[in-house]
Amino acid sequence: MANIYKLKAKIVENNTTQEAISGIMGINRTTFCRKMKNNGEHFTVEDVQKLIKILSLSNKDVMTIFFNS
Repeated sequence: MANIYKLKAKIVENNTTQEAISGIMGINRTTFCRKMKNNGEHFTVEDVQKLIKILSLSNKDVMTIFFNS
């Protein structure tokens, strides 16, 4: 399960919005919001790869956001 608080912080640090991120990723805003809420839908490997590029996430960021439980 992703650390949504840290992901939201990275979105804010990049001066963007969840809506803008979903558009860049090519997914519906509602789908992105469900993934952000960990509401039955989860980020895929492809989603994570896109987020790494869009938000310029470091390896440490990736580990703390997506792989710490």
